[in-house]
Amino acid sequence: KFDRPFTGRATFNVQPELAGPYFNKVECFCFTDTTLKPGESLDMPVVFYVDPDIVDVPELKDLKTITLSYTMFPVDKNKPVASSAPAQSTNKVPNTEASLGG
Repeated sequence: KFDRPFTGRATFNVQPELAGPYFNKVECFCFTDTTLKPGESLDMPVVFYVDPDIVDVPELKDLKTITLSYTMFPVDKNKPVASSAPAQSTNKVPNTEASLGG
């Protein structure tokens, strides 16, 4: 519980992970920041569909349940969301040619 307004941003998770690419949100409270006053509650809508092509995924042939969960994180509106400078990757892709026999 909060004693002052709370502004947060929700991130989502889909399980099983392989179902994620087939889960499509059309409308979601997670697209925008949400502010709640102390003691306030709010119904937060989600409109989604599951791509019918999911039935063609062999690894998901026995899938009966998809779980969608959210985590709400506080947002500091005074901090920038991202740097204006382009990100530089430090990830290096290993040379796998020799180990794959290529």
